[in-house]
Amino acid sequence: GSTEKQLEAIDQLHLEYAKRAAPFNNWMESAMEDLQDMFIVHTIEEIEGLISAHDQFKSTLPDADREREAILAIHKEAQRIAESNHIKLSGSNPYTTVTPQIINSKWEKVQQLVPKRDHALLEEQSKQQ
Repeated sequence: GSTEKQLEAIDQLHLEYAKRAAPFNNWMESAMEDLQDMFIVHTIEEIEGLISAHDQFKSTLPDADREREAILAIHKEAQRIAESNHIKLSGSNPYTTVTPQIINSKWEKVQQLVPKRDHALLEEQSKQQ
């Protein structure tokens, strides 16, 4: 029946969400590590290299944010289909443990770490000069 079709659609969305949420989650984890990486620099060239790498990273953030929004939209769509068809979902996505809450809280952490890193790099640059 049509419920079966809806469940299939929800399952597809859950799968699609998982396929994108997992790599995005890994990307955020490695970004958080990089942003908190302690650096020891000996030359002005080294610090300038770190600053340009950081600027490059910052330039990828708008795309990352769009991916985050797209991933969350997939989750919302699955919820919407379930609600509008009175389908009770077991709650969690069977394909991944990465919830929208996890994605959003890690994204916030990345957002907080970026200016801290800016500050640390600029401080080091002025010491080197």
